[in-house]
Amino acid sequence: MVIFCNGMLRSGSTLQYNIARELLAVTKTGLEHGFYFEQDYSTLAGEIKGWRKDKRNHVLKTHDIYPDIEDLIKSNDANVLYIYRDIMDVAFSSKRIFKVEGQTLFESIEGALEKYYALKNLSGVLFQKYEDVTKDLTGAIKQIAIFLKLKVSDEDIQIVADRCSKENLAKQAMNNTAPNCIESKFLRKIYMVYRAIVKRMPQKVKLGIKAIACYRYVNPFSKYDSRFGYDPKTLLHANHISTDIERDGNTPGLTEDERKVILSMCKAWRIEVGYEKDC
Repeated sequence: MVIFCNGMLRSGSTLQYNIARELLAVTKTGLEHGFYFEQDYSTLAGEIKGWRKDKRNHVLKTHDIYPDIEDLIKSNDANVLYIYRDIMDVAFSSKRIFKVEGQTLFESIEGALEKYYALKNLSGVLFQKYEDVTKDLTGAIKQIAIFLKLKVSDEDIQIVADRCSKENLAKQAMNNTAPNCIESKFLRKIYMVYRAIVKRMPQKVKLGIKAIACYRYVNPFSKYDSRFGYDPKTLLHANHISTDIERDGNTPGLTEDERKVILSMCKAWRIEVGYEKDC
């Protein structure tokens, strides 16, 4: 069984992935495979052929829709875990983390909704709301375990809840990313010089370096170890976990025009999933 953690961008999909991989770990029923970009899907297709013959579960994270996901679900070879969040919070968090704004931000939000609706009518998809998961983590873990048909005890659930608590994941994110994970003082100094140089570069160049580093799991010191950008096990980076949240209709960081456009384009969706009342 292939488990796709296919959540909305900046909505807790990494948390959902960690819950799934920890459930497989405590039940000894599967393996974790990290993050896949859309560009990786040709390679993933070959891997899935092998996984379909394996009795174990195989969990991965992606933000794009795998082309054969519907067929995999129909043949009982795949399940999807999907998590979503108030789109206004997604917009603010995306702008803060990815430095996108205006039309680029609007296109990102539009793409997020398209993927939501692409999965909505498929069977084999568990939808969870970010606010519910963070409010009742234990309940969310139980829901995922039941959906994946995993036999777990209350003790197992508590172990996963402890490992996936916000405090523990935040600690792991800080400990497993640069410069904290660099034991050598010499390499740590080199890394800090590298960071200082990158900070002075134009924004487009910085985003390009970040995209290449994420896609190829490259950093200045190792070709395959991505811990200098984020932890390859948890997929967390140093500032991954934040408290970005929409409060009383005020999302700091978004311009008034951005707020108006996003609220207008997402009004129907926000009403549908309960973030806005239908007046």
